[in-house]
Amino acid sequence: MPARHKARKRALDLLYETEIKGLPLSEIWQQRVDAENLPTHEYTEAIVLGLSLNQDLVDSKISSVSTDWRLDRMSPVDRSILRIAVYEILFRPEVDLAVVINESILLAQEISGDDAPAFINGVLGAISRLPEAVNRSAV
Repeated sequence: MPARHKARKRALDLLYETEIKGLPLSEIWQQRVDAENLPTHEYTEAIVLGLSLNQDLVDSKISSVSTDWRLDRMSPVDRSILRIAVYEILFRPEVDLAVVINESILLAQEISGDDAPAFINGVLGAISRLPEAVNRSAV
């Protein structure tokens, strides 16, 4: 399993934990770093800390394209996958857009429901057409 895939999966685990516990992502991250006392993966840290700072913007972008399915009605897993992907699309221009979308679909296939991959693909397809995604350094 490639390193960035593992990093995304670890970030997904942390995001899901925030959904369950209702705690801020930065707090969950710090708890894990302190408790595990292990070296952290740099890309997981970038995703987690980046989302901690930009989750409102990321959520607004998801909501703007997912008009038929509100963010709060999405499953916590799907919402977390989308947040990671949209963060990468908006703030990690060095990561190819197709890679972000494909990795998100793979994560959905691995751990979400049968309809999730198509749903996530549709939302990310719409996100990828936003001006911020087309010109990825604009945010």
